[in-house]
Amino acid sequence: MSSADLTSAPTDLHVRREALDTSRSFAVSAPAGSGKTSLLVQRILRLLAISERPEEILAITFTRKAAAEMRHRILEALQQAAANIPVQSEHLASLREDARRVLQRDSEKGWNLLQNPERLRLQTIDGFCSYLTQRFCLENGSNHPGQLVERPAEHYRRAAEQLLTHISREDALGHAVRHLVRHFEGNQDSLASLLADMLESRASWLDLLLHPEFGEDQLIENFRLLINAELTSLRQKLVHIDMAELRTLFDYAQYHHPNQPGAESIQFSDKAYCFHRYLPIWQAMANMLLTGAGSLRKRVDKRVGFPPKSSGAEAAQMQERIKDFLDSLEDQPDLVQQLKRVQSLPNLNEQTEAKTLSALAICLPVLAAELKLIFAASGEADFASISISALEALGEPENPTRLNLRLDYRIKHILVDEFQDTSSLQISLLERLMAGWEPGDGRTLFLVGDAMQSIYGFRKANVSLFIRAREVGIGPIRPEALDLQTNFRSAPAIVDWVNQSFDQILPRSDDRTRGQVAYRNSYAQKPLTPGAEVKISGFSEAAAEAE
Repeated sequence: MSSADLTSAPTDLHVRREALDTSRSFAVSAPAGSGKTSLLVQRILRLLAISERPEEILAITFTRKAAAEMRHRILEALQQAAANIPVQSEHLASLREDARRVLQRDSEKGWNLLQNPERLRLQTIDGFCSYLTQRFCLENGSNHPGQLVERPAEHYRRAAEQLLTHISREDALGHAVRHLVRHFEGNQDSLASLLADMLESRASWLDLLLHPEFGEDQLIENFRLLINAELTSLRQKLVHIDMAELRTLFDYAQYHHPNQPGAESIQFSDKAYCFHRYLPIWQAMANMLLTGAGSLRKRVDKRVGFPPKSSGAEAAQMQERIKDFLDSLEDQPDLVQQLKRVQSLPNLNEQTEAKTLSALAICLPVLAAELKLIFAASGEADFASISISALEALGEPENPTRLNLRLDYRIKHILVDEFQDTSSLQISLLERLMAGWEPGDGRTLFLVGDAMQSIYGFRKANVSLFIRAREVGIGPIRPEALDLQTNFRSAPAIVDWVNQSFDQILPRSDDRTRGQVAYRNSYAQKPLTPGAEVKISGFSEAAAEAE
């Protein structure tokens, strides 16, 4: 954020000032170009000015570059304050005053931050996990997980293949492996690929499977909850269409379709629609309206229960009615998307699915153990290994380790940058770090992110966790939600174009159960440039070489 960008106060100035209240916890939505790094730097400075030790503040980022930039900005602010270099904007004047207070605190406490910048705890999430693991291993004499390998797919595959060698055992594990192989119709290669893919996210499911209260009944109940939630959402979206017409069309299609789940009319009542046992009927309705790929049908035929017009007057009339109804759904993209979700739901045959899920619940912990042996033999580890070791280093929230108790004494303020790229494992890490915290005890949590910029899906980041943190908090702390709206980076023409485009592309509201993120408008701080506009130039197929 340069002084040139601040010729006038940003429209969200009151939000930015509120976010600097060091007695409160916040979860800040900060779109691209909104000056989030400046906000983080200024909040850290204000926290330093009231802290006993710099180590009481832990700032977590996701890249070394981001950590280095934050450290550079903090030290630059302190160096310029020490040299009394003139400032040219209201924002920089505020930052200067905060830096002076930190220098005064530094002098009182003898920190010597400018000579000892390593006392600023600005770390990547992986760096912090490695630190916890190393400390824990030193204190307990245990082995470190190993050298980090960034492409562990080969190790995952070997672990999966090793699990399948247990197929001949005459115990619960052997029976479970054989069931999974039968479920895959004997295709062990496909099964091994699926199991290998699951290993990358094992930090999300391993604790759950090892929990003493976990069992087959819980698996089935989770399936039911998933199905009921999707059917509930579909039912809510159906209020915007002619439901009487839909019922008539569906009844007709079922009557003329020999392979439908029966002539029973779809259940529209408030009590009946949400039960998972009606899923086959709802999916039959979705299949009447959508193609196998999930797009709206352009035409229907006898395969979905609509005989050709030549079959008679009734058939001709119903062909026209279904065409009109499909046309009306063109203006209902959210409904079509929800129909597609219901269309793809797993059909819960409790007896069959329960056996398969139970077999997975037996096999997956063994799969993780096989991988651990492979990593130990090679002296290597993946991101998940380091993170799982970090969780072990902290212990359970109700039974923290000595290391965690010391950290709890030392860490009083946690700040997390790019929080939209957090995984469930990293949430668990924060929950354990804050296990002893209580609202109003002077300790604070400050989360900054932009759900619209989530990019770390390959690292099992889950954007819905950011939405959830803003709605219900993390552990004992429920941060207040704030939204930054000013864009200091882009020209007004670009900001306006992005607002208009993405308001139509992204959903209307957040939905953490689906990881669905609504678009939030930004307002340009830079002055308007006359005649500026966004132009899109496409290349024709013939110009591939030029492209």
